[in-house]
Amino acid sequence: MVARVALPETLAEARPHLFARVAGAVAVSLQQRTLAAQGAFDAAEETVPVVVDYALGAVLDLPDADVPVSASLLSRWGVGFEAVLAVAEERRAQLEASIDRVGTAHVISGVPFAAAVLRDPAAVQQLRPGGTPVIVIPDAGTVVLGFAEEPESLQWVAKAAEHVLAGSSRWVSAEPLVRAGGAWEPFVWPAEAAADVARLNRRRDSVQYGAARQALQPAFEDEGVAVAELVLAEREGAYSTYATLVEGVESVVPRVDELVLASADGRVTRVPFDEVAAVPGLLEPVEGVTPAYSRVRAFPAL
Repeated sequence: MVARVALPETLAEARPHLFARVAGAVAVSLQQRTLAAQGAFDAAEETVPVVVDYALGAVLDLPDADVPVSASLLSRWGVGFEAVLAVAEERRAQLEASIDRVGTAHVISGVPFAAAVLRDPAAVQQLRPGGTPVIVIPDAGTVVLGFAEEPESLQWVAKAAEHVLAGSSRWVSAEPLVRAGGAWEPFVWPAEAAADVARLNRRRDSVQYGAARQALQPAFEDEGVAVAELVLAEREGAYSTYATLVEGVESVVPRVDELVLASADGRVTRVPFDEVAAVPGLLEPVEGVTPAYSRVRAFPAL
């Protein structure tokens, strides 16, 4: 039998245990979908959007468990989420973080620190006064930092972020942010980082679609529809993604580089996803599902 965790009855009781945590919009959406299917939507982590697909949540650091602040907890405490975040921010003076170097990038570990950085870009400015920070937060407890003036450091940011995503249980995002005044804005990677960014984005796809398949499979199986698996493949140092489509099996497919078409007569053909998507009537976007899936309306005869 799993012991019940004793939760604070008021925000005042929760104060010593609260800390902020970065959350990814896709991960939160999948969690909400899973809990809604179980009739427990109120247990989903409450978040507030910040920039691109980054959001902030809050967590109770209790002796027996870390408990995300959910709508049900907010209702119990009779407060709004911003009030909870304000309390969580009070712990910023107690932040502990460790800094490592990966090539010319900085990898900073610490869940409350990552949340503080997302709220306030100045938190990393001391590492290079006068530089323009560029960050990725691939995991709730990891900030990978480079500087816009140093393209080499941004290559290392992409490499390090990909490595973190590969082993993360609390993945967030692969989107780069740049400091613009007192806030973060989306950043466009320089051409020098293209190969490492491509690997990072394919790793992101692998992580997101792996989680999405688990979340979506029960609902689609009830409809008799298979959710195709995104497979991450490596060749000569580069990543690519593919999914297999079997003739006669009603399916939804992720957004991949290639589709492997398994025909009823035993033939197997690999074709670019974009080539299939360009043929009218073959693929139809699935509404309301993140990340993007397409329903297969007809087996491609290409």
